[in-house]
Amino acid sequence: MSDERVARALAFAALATFAGAHWAGMVAPGALMSVVGAVALSVGVAFAPRPRRVPPIGLVALALAGVLVATLVLAGVPVRLLDPRSWGELASGIGSGLEALPGTRVPYGGDDAWVRATIVAGGVLLVGVGGLLALGRRPHPLAAAAVLGVLYAVPVVERDPPLMYLDGALFAVLCGAMVWGGRLRGTELRIAGGLLAACAAVGLAVAPRVDASEPWLDYEQLARDLDEGRSARFDWNHGYGPLRWARDGREVLRVRSRREAYWKATSLEDFDGVAWHRGSQVGRGVPDTEVLADRWRLGFRVTVRGLRTRDVVGAGTTTRVVGRPAVEGPPGSFQTIGRELRRGDRYDAQAYVPRPSVEAMRAAGTDYPWWVRRQLRVRVPPPAPASPGLTPGTADGPEVQVAAWGHDEPYLTTRGVAYRSGDGREVLEGSDLARMFALARRQRQASSTPYDFARRVEAFLKRGATYTESPRPSRLPLDTFVFDRREGYCQQFSGAMALLLRLGGVPARVASGFSPGTLDEGTGEWVVRDLDAHSWVEVYFPRIGWVTFDPTPSGAPAEGRPEEELETAAEPGDERALDDPAASGAAPADGGGGGNGGGEERETWPLVAALVALFVAGGGGAVAARRRRRAVAASGLPAEVAELLGALRATGRPAAPGLTLHAVERSLAGGAPEARAYVRALRERRFAADGETGAPPDPLGRAALRRELAEGLDRGARIAAFTALPPTRAELRARLRAALRHG
Repeated sequence: MSDERVARALAFAALATFAGAHWAGMVAPGALMSVVGAVALSVGVAFAPRPRRVPPIGLVALALAGVLVATLVLAGVPVRLLDPRSWGELASGIGSGLEALPGTRVPYGGDDAWVRATIVAGGVLLVGVGGLLALGRRPHPLAAAAVLGVLYAVPVVERDPPLMYLDGALFAVLCGAMVWGGRLRGTELRIAGGLLAACAAVGLAVAPRVDASEPWLDYEQLARDLDEGRSARFDWNHGYGPLRWARDGREVLRVRSRREAYWKATSLEDFDGVAWHRGSQVGRGVPDTEVLADRWRLGFRVTVRGLRTRDVVGAGTTTRVVGRPAVEGPPGSFQTIGRELRRGDRYDAQAYVPRPSVEAMRAAGTDYPWWVRRQLRVRVPPPAPASPGLTPGTADGPEVQVAAWGHDEPYLTTRGVAYRSGDGREVLEGSDLARMFALARRQRQASSTPYDFARRVEAFLKRGATYTESPRPSRLPLDTFVFDRREGYCQQFSGAMALLLRLGGVPARVASGFSPGTLDEGTGEWVVRDLDAHSWVEVYFPRIGWVTFDPTPSGAPAEGRPEEELETAAEPGDERALDDPAASGAAPADGGGGGNGGGEERETWPLVAALVALFVAGGGGAVAARRRRRAVAASGLPAEVAELLGALRATGRPAAPGLTLHAVERSLAGGAPEARAYVRALRERRFAADGETGAPPDPLGRAALRRELAEGLDRGARIAAFTALPPTRAELRARLRAALRHG
């Protein structure tokens, strides 16, 4: 056994264990033993006697088969599935795990065993392939270093290590040791070691300066500048013909906001008998909404990219615009004064965007304020046959004021007095809207509240519908969409729902703009593209305001917020319930989080790219590429708050629904000040004002809080407290610094 092979094996084991430990942290609890087992197996096989009379191609096939089997076993796949009779179940499980990865966040701590096994298998497979390349009969140390580089880079991209520069320097040293260590002797080894150490030291000094907040070459900005002449424009009025909006995937807006919203450009309040159009200005001093709670006020900053428009893109009911001259436009929106918005413009806006609970909407009643009664007017197209050459919807058809839900009022004809009847019901029943009016009444009779009516209409429109951006033309497009050909895009779905709600006595309107877009976790901004251009419905609830409903089926390019993401009602301010995941007012995480590495959730597209490449190739090099996912970021509790809630429950403390951070802080009044300060920092960080993130909690305060929770408990409960609120790397580093300072 040569010294070179031994040296290379030791270097491989050190590098693979170091990189594999990072990969093992992408699941919770970690899978370090699986990675260590793969390293040990790789080294053991490398020094095992080779079977004789086996051709080289047979050895390669045997080695690859062994790597795959070891990968599955070490990843936690049941051994019984290795039986060829169970390969169908095995393939189905691996397929389901791979399919779930794009929406999986790391560290993954969910209950899906196949997702966990797939993530662990990726790391084990990389170790095995790296071992074959580094320790084979004809070693390829550079190729092995590339494979182990993937093993290290993917988790580091997902979750920054606490001491990232030192961590990277150590990886570089271990890589150099594996590639060159076994080949050098004596003076060469000392010189190479000195050069490697010097390079690592220089890297440690230079890296923080290279890793600046602003890139040396902002290629994204360069691409946007080159794309200056390709800004998109949108006509938000409904037309229901083939969609003519830009669909190039071009970035049109960036919005910095503490939570997602539908970014509204304008309101379509007027239905002319065929289509929805912008509402007219209703005059200064006329309100657009009632305000129930300040916690539904949203402040955000908009940066215009590839868009040219006079509409100030806001959200809900926009109440203020700062940074661009603007005046109130259609209700709930603003428009610029002078030139239109264009690339590079930036402004701050404030809006009222209610997200009430289902119970609150059901209990809202029907005491509608006077200014929303205009949202119950419906223009009726002239009775067929229309005058020759007359475009549908352009004639002076009558306008009917529908009676509000819960109010015994006549349906008034407010325009078109020359028609045979002044009774609005008779006008509707004798018009081309007769089928829509009858459907609205049937759906209303089957509903107990306006909210139930809205959800029933929404479900009816989605059922059996087909999303297409090229619907066939029709004289009455909404009537045809509802009763004859259930095909269309967001304009058909939102236009039909708003019309049915008005005919049923519920104030409603169409809103046009953009769906939330995709969160850029690096900048904390919502990236909005032309594909996100969208149309949805706003329904009015007394003492709450305009609430967003999106009847367009999932799978459309501009997907909206699902129903289950509606915020649960709670008290405003810092007394919001501790276990309310949507109550956080902090800005979206930007990858910081105090460096504790405990529960930070990041997107996992690089992991998917690496795993797919490795499984398809059957081993070999893979390239990790960062990709972005849509959606909705689902809202969840901050990591520190979730840990605190778990620690309270683990130690038998009262953690009933509605418990607040302020109450936890008060309960620690007689304990260590550091523990109270830790909880206070969590509260201030969680409810920081717009554009602020709050100071991170002191890591030593975490230790004090753990001691307070364990005070007076038996050994088992103290262990539970330690497990629920374990020491973090930041805490250990703080303790080390304190010890050095006082030592």
